[in-house]
Amino acid sequence: MPFKAAFKVVHGIVTAVLLIIVAGMWWLNQSGDNRATDKLQHVTKINDHMWLYMTESQTGGATVPNNYRFYLAGELKGRASEIVKSLAEGYPFLSGNGAISDITANADNRVTVTYTGKVFSLGESSTYTFNGQNITAPISYHIN
Repeated sequence: MPFKAAFKVVHGIVTAVLLIIVAGMWWLNQSGDNRATDKLQHVTKINDHMWLYMTESQTGGATVPNNYRFYLAGELKGRASEIVKSLAEGYPFLSGNGAISDITANADNRVTVTYTGKVFSLGESSTYTFNGQNITAPISYHIN
């Protein structure tokens, strides 16, 4: 009988610890990735109606690699925080911890990107608004 009682106590403790671990992991994963808190790092004009915007995630810590997000958009004016909030309403076409070494766009808005580094996500195209028109730019990549 003492064995059964000890087993019940140990079983209850292990179950409670596992429940705390699961609840803790769930809570940690609920924080999400708030792109509106990113920091604007760089803006480059690609052509008359297309600009490249690069932001850096501010949600990581010392053990989390830098996460850079790259957006295509028309010219955005205002303070850096306003530009980042505007970009956060859309989606980056590329996210990673590397850098774009070259980006070009042809007359058909087809964009070619040369990127070096680890890729977290990338898209086949980017859609943005310029002078009231939605422009979709297909994207091809050269990733090193």
